[in-house]
Amino acid sequence: MTAEAGATVSAYLTSLIVGQNGTTFADGMKVIGKLDWSQAALEAFDVSEDVTIGFSNKGNYGEVSLSAVSGKIGRHLTVGDSVAESAGRLELHGTHLEVGGDVAIALTGRIKVLATGDGTSGLLLSNASSLAITAFGSGTGDEEAGYFIDFTGADFSGEGLHYGLAWEGDHSGELQSLIDSFAITWINPLEGPQAGLYYDSSANLTYIGVATIPEPGVTSLLLAAAALAGWAGLSRNAVHLKRPWRGSAWRADLRVLRGAGDGGE
Repeated sequence: MTAEAGATVSAYLTSLIVGQNGTTFADGMKVIGKLDWSQAALEAFDVSEDVTIGFSNKGNYGEVSLSAVSGKIGRHLTVGDSVAESAGRLELHGTHLEVGGDVAIALTGRIKVLATGDGTSGLLLSNASSLAITAFGSGTGDEEAGYFIDFTGADFSGEGLHYGLAWEGDHSGELQSLIDSFAITWINPLEGPQAGLYYDSSANLTYIGVATIPEPGVTSLLLAAAALAGWAGLSRNAVHLKRPWRGSAWRADLRVLRGAGDGGE
């Protein structure tokens, strides 16, 4: 199913299954499913239960491409399969999806986030969610990683929080492990701040993106801390002078968890 450029789409679904062989199909029958709404004006994408893409153990393929929208998945998101015969792809073109349940990106699954506009795109997992990725890239910035973020089209110049993946709560350990194994990779913007892994205790959010930094009145606290830790070691990672949400208090409780090179380099 493809929506042409200029079309307007609003989707309110109980569940979404793309590229999965159902029990009513005969053995050996392969299913190819494609849902392409990347060129449409997507006004709503709300799935109250599960989204499953390319999972069946029967050699099926599923692909979903969405345009910029703030959507929700109420329960679990499964992309790909544990066997090579089946595969699933999810492409998010500036799309921001809140996921209430678990996320599983299997061996043949891929999620690609094309960050656009203010750069706040990709998945936002709940604190109760789990994240399992068994598809690994071969190095930093590898697009074949299970979860890949392309920040080259993002604009980090405005106020706010900019990310390509976020998880409520402190999940720095889990995300760090996935970055180290190249299950999560990214490419930085061509200019401006570089993305990294951060935990913000005020927002109680772990994310891969650009850190917010306090106003000049309290920036000196961060600079002093950076000097104690060794400015050379933090200069790539820590200090991008950027305001948090408009109208909110400035805060200095940002913890840098990972370098800001491409894909966590």
